[in-house]
Amino acid sequence: MASPPAITVEQGEVDGTFSVIAYFAPGMAMLFLFFIIGDGARSIVAERKQGTLPRILAAPVSPTSVLLGKTAQVMVVGVLSMTAVWLITWLGFGADWGDPVGVFVVIVAAVTAIAGISLLITGFARTENQADALTTIVALLFAVAGGTFFWGRPACWTPCGCSPNGLALSAFVDLSAAQSGLAGVMPQVLLLLAIGIGTATAGLLALRNKVLS
Repeated sequence: MASPPAITVEQGEVDGTFSVIAYFAPGMAMLFLFFIIGDGARSIVAERKQGTLPRILAAPVSPTSVLLGKTAQVMVVGVLSMTAVWLITWLGFGADWGDPVGVFVVIVAAVTAIAGISLLITGFARTENQADALTTIVALLFAVAGGTFFWGRPACWTPCGCSPNGLALSAFVDLSAAQSGLAGVMPQVLLLLAIGIGTATAGLLALRNKVLS
């Protein structure tokens, strides 16, 4: 009587493969966004020292409107920068980031979180040099904690995964490898938006007191 085989081999297909570029490209883009957006946020304080901001405030506009306008400018630059990275890696290198609608929403949410944190740093830093140093430290800490330099999906429920970088990378992996849609990444998107709105509110209040003092 023949014994059954120890190993059974079955043929199958692998779906949802993930490009290395589609992982590291958004991770590195978010790292550099901290410096790009942080520089834009610090321009508010620089304009006050240069005398440009008082001239703007002399017009019939409220200080809050000026700060919101500057924030919108920073947001647009961040979204355009990261969208450019997405399109270049997708069209130029064939790196599929997943559902385009989901990808764009995650980009906007990630930029919102990074912009909020940058505004918070700028608002509470005593000097521009201190803001520069804090931005560098925070950007690198979030990059390391969020898995920017290491291959592997950050778990969004861990302390490391709760960083903006980790949340966004987790969403990008879901969109690309797991082929999720927008609904599948809404938990990460909502957390990113909550981080961005909360930190931006505190940062704008601090900046308002700083530029008007």
